[in-house]
Amino acid sequence: MALRRTEDLHPFAAGLQDAPLHDVLGRLHAAQLKAADAVVPAFPALEKAAVAAAGALRQGRRLVYVGAGSSGLMAL
Repeated sequence: MALRRTEDLHPFAAGLQDAPLHDVLGRLHAAQLKAADAVVPAFPALEKAAVAAAGALRQGRRLVYVGAGSSGLMAL
């Protein structure tokens, strides 16, 4: 698996500050669509995790969220 750096500048960001608003919105939209599409291959693993979590909750167990930054705030 290739190492991906989330801190790197996204290719769509080049010249963003000088682009017309319509182009900025188009770039943002395209990036969101690409991000949403990237989740599709994980559907089987997400389904497995959801079924396991539901089963644990039905048995009276608990679900613990752990995260940092935005992930931690969403879990909270």
